[in-house]
Amino acid sequence: MVRLAILLLVAAAAAAQTAPVQRRPRTQFDVWFPRGNLTFAGVVLRIDAETMTVKTRRDGIQRFVLRRDTFYLGNGMELERKHLANNTCVFIRAGRNLDHDLEAYEIVWGEIFKPVERPQ
Repeated sequence: MVRLAILLLVAAAAAAQTAPVQRRPRTQFDVWFPRGNLTFAGVVLRIDAETMTVKTRRDGIQRFVLRRDTFYLGNGMELERKHLANNTCVFIRAGRNLDHDLEAYEIVWGEIFKPVERPQ
């Protein structure tokens, strides 16, 4: 009986670790009126599950709290946080929370593609 309980506990813990994080879907309101009144651009120094540290030119090293509903956009596609690596140049839309910490609402990185010109 004890072995069965341990087996069920281990299986439940493994399932909880592999379950995807439920994120708030992006609404039309978010598209027209994005959250955050602050913008930053810089290089990611460190990123973990809850925070991201970015070095900016103007403000130096900034620490951002990552929300469960933070949007990660890489090369124009919505991606997961795991795709964001250290030493990546990023653009961040952020705001301050009630504890006066910087919260990242949207993190964007990638290249800007030029359209192919047709020969005349």
